[in-house]
Amino acid sequence: MPHMKCGQVGFAFTSKARAFTLLELFLVIGILVGLSALVWPALSSKSKIERLKYAANRLESFIYLARDGAMASSTRYRCVFDGDGKKVRIEYESDPFGAPGSFVPLKAHWSVIDLGEDNIRCLSVKLDD
Repeated sequence: MPHMKCGQVGFAFTSKARAFTLLELFLVIGILVGLSALVWPALSSKSKIERLKYAANRLESFIYLARDGAMASSTRYRCVFDGDGKKVRIEYESDPFGAPGSFVPLKAHWSVIDLGEDNIRCLSVKLDD
């Protein structure tokens, strides 16, 4: 409410605007940082699980693709994992009668997948019947 001070012409507005102190702001920021530190590991592990599921689905699709290619061409195919399990490639038996058991890499853009880009290695594969 406006009020008149002695010896002053006109009105002077006095208002007590309540502002946040620096201590209150630091306290709120500290609480938010603490809560985010508690929540971060849960979100991080969820993304790792999602990456693992994605890589497993890619590998499963890759194996089914090799199987379908083998059935379509009536040729033996195999999936070969490199030494550390990060890359997988498809090879086929080029001459089953002349050189049985001799496989050569399939030359197609889809014949190699890299699981290492997600820091995932394949240590074993078990297919359901």
